[in-house]
Amino acid sequence: MAISLNCFSKKACLTIGVLLLTTPVLKGNKDSLKLRGNFFRKKSSISHAIIKSSYQVSKIIRKNKVEERNEQFRLKGYELVFEDHFDSLNTKIWRVGQPWGKFNPGALHQYYGDDQVSIRDGKLYLTNQYAPKTFNHADSQISIPFAVGLINSDISFTPKYGYFELRCRMPQGPATCCAFWLTGKYHWPPEIDIFENYGGASGSTVNRQTQSIHWGVSGKETRGYITRSAKIYPKKDSSFHIYGCEWTPNAVRFYTDGKLIRYQRVNNKMQSWLNEEMTIILNNGLEEKHLPQNYSKYITSHMIVDYLKVFQLAIDKKQ
Repeated sequence: MAISLNCFSKKACLTIGVLLLTTPVLKGNKDSLKLRGNFFRKKSSISHAIIKSSYQVSKIIRKNKVEERNEQFRLKGYELVFEDHFDSLNTKIWRVGQPWGKFNPGALHQYYGDDQVSIRDGKLYLTNQYAPKTFNHADSQISIPFAVGLINSDISFTPKYGYFELRCRMPQGPATCCAFWLTGKYHWPPEIDIFENYGGASGSTVNRQTQSIHWGVSGKETRGYITRSAKIYPKKDSSFHIYGCEWTPNAVRFYTDGKLIRYQRVNNKMQSWLNEEMTIILNNGLEEKHLPQNYSKYITSHMIVDYLKVFQLAIDKKQ
């Protein structure tokens, strides 16, 4: 493991409850350190957010057509500032689980397990499995049936801007919910979901890659999020893909296997929230609604990570 810490052509103005943009099929090979408050305690679904603000959305990807910006990402001017090839798990860099505890009180079907984060043959395995365990909760004891794998960079590395790249293979089977995301060092939002992939009832929808951006104050007019999904071939649960995100003060660009699949301009409302350090989180979770009635029949699944790299421009390294 090598670690270095040297650190849309057409516009529309929309006021909506939830903005959902469809994308074309893309073919080809994708506390302080104990964080303040409980802002991470929402991470099981993107459906918690409501847009109550007006903003402009720039679309560079039209249905059945990818425009000129869909080209190989070029690292011109960027320098490698962090990389992990997961030859071992460095716990000085990665926290196993979340800083606020072993489970989310709003998702009591799963807890963050130490044994569910492991290294095999130079790759990181984030595992979901049936492994019941008893915890103290609200003056009583509860049994949580599933253990899931999650790592968080909050104890060591919280970059502001850059290009983030992960090579991984998605988990197989139903109910899976895996993600590669950035979230605020001190509070939530902000959040940039480079991907959130859901296996659904059958497992087949894990091949649909969803990207989201969250900003604003919950319950206020500033609160908003934008989400979009794209189906990627070949199937992501049977092959490795490279997923990238370039986050700058003015835009967020999402790439799969080097090709641009989404561009989002950062407007003034979003900018004040996306202008801060973020932590990197990799996780493999479960959607409770798609689990079998007999939990013991759940088949263990793995999100397998080859490497993670972060690049920054010289001007961003100084911030």
